[in-house]
Amino acid sequence: MTFRNRFAATFIVALLLLAPTIVKSQAQKKPPAKSAPTQKKPQVQTVSGTAIFAVSKLENEVTLDPIVIFNKGLYINPLPDENEPFVKQVASKYMRTGQKHRVIFGGAEAGTVTVKQRFESEIGLTTTAALQSSIKLSDEVKALAVSSETLGGKQNSRRAPTLEERTAMMNLMNATYKQKKVPATLLAKVKTNNITAIDLDGDGKTELIGSFEISDQNQNSQNLFLIAELKNNQYQSGLTWFKRGGESDSEVRRLIDVLDIDGDSVAEVFATTSYYESTDFTIYKKVKGVWRSVYQGGFFGV
Repeated sequence: MTFRNRFAATFIVALLLLAPTIVKSQAQKKPPAKSAPTQKKPQVQTVSGTAIFAVSKLENEVTLDPIVIFNKGLYINPLPDENEPFVKQVASKYMRTGQKHRVIFGGAEAGTVTVKQRFESEIGLTTTAALQSSIKLSDEVKALAVSSETLGGKQNSRRAPTLEERTAMMNLMNATYKQKKVPATLLAKVKTNNITAIDLDGDGKTELIGSFEISDQNQNSQNLFLIAELKNNQYQSGLTWFKRGGESDSEVRRLIDVLDIDGDSVAEVFATTSYYESTDFTIYKKVKGVWRSVYQGGFFGV
């Protein structure tokens, strides 16, 4: 055997002897540990913007309920489901005992309201309040309050309708119920909750807002909410909301008040809707000449 052959054979034998060690060494090497993904802490939404409240009279007590927080064109629910930290922020920022807010009636400033005490047994953030204003609240006459120092006009355009305006609204109500195929026997039992005359866009023409209820002996209801506008010297429906239901699913919608919150010179219409065991809020806005619901939220038990 030549020297070259002996060297090659020796080299091969050496490799064969080292192979198990190399394989074992490779097997013992562990892949680099993967770092656990960074867990981002859930961010709590920060409360900011203008809070708008419903000012109501419950028996002999004035109450305050947050309707919405308006911030840069967004309508934010002050009582989002399962978000207790946010609700606590709302209470801390806007509803502290002794805190004062401006009252709005007919779209204009009409005094102040001071937060008193929260109803701990109630669902929501309902508080009692002290009203410093000449307006007279009742079951059907409510007002707004705002945390803003600037929102609201200088002239109140809200008033009771004239006899002619009331007649026009009643005629429109009757025609609407007939369109909804409500029998004449039930139509004769209609209850007028409220009819309000108000100028929503400052054009000198009065709009009418009305709320009506019909209930039968079986607690079935057929309820109506109307915004009527004067066109060609005749009142026509600008918005019609109609709800037919039984005792457990009835809904009644009523006016709270109006306020131009986005500066487009047309006041938004704020309404409250009462259900079987609760109440929430709706905001109507005129969008390209058509009244639309742009917000529904807030909540309190009854």
